[in-house]
Amino acid sequence: MVGPDKTENGRFFSISVVARMLDVHQQTLRIYEKEGLIKPTRTRGNTRLYSEKDIENIRLILRLTNDLGVNIAGVGVILEMRQKMEEMARQYEDRMQTIMQEMVNNFMSYLEHASCLPVLSDKKGLIIRSEGNNKKL
Repeated sequence: MVGPDKTENGRFFSISVVARMLDVHQQTLRIYEKEGLIKPTRTRGNTRLYSEKDIENIRLILRLTNDLGVNIAGVGVILEMRQKMEEMARQYEDRMQTIMQEMVNNFMSYLEHASCLPVLSDKKGLIIRSEGNNKKL
């Protein structure tokens, strides 16, 4: 029995192992590949190797087709939309990180040039201290 191969990117499985794991015929996996729904890695000998992410996608495809009655074309659209949504979420997170860093940098710059220093108070507000003068915000 052929088991998973281990690489620096995670575990990879042969087509026969994946077919047994998911209780599908190997030809089903070949069809999904031909339709562009999955893209397993290939060895130099052209053997298909499926990553854990590939297997997760195949499980989704099987759920969409078997449980929800979506056809292959519909699955393709859903997978493409899912990929775009994941990319948009990554871009959003990156942008939020950038904005937060800019806010921190701006605040720190303000503090360096300000004649007053903010001091956290008893959760009721922010106290600004400047040369003997306390203001509560």
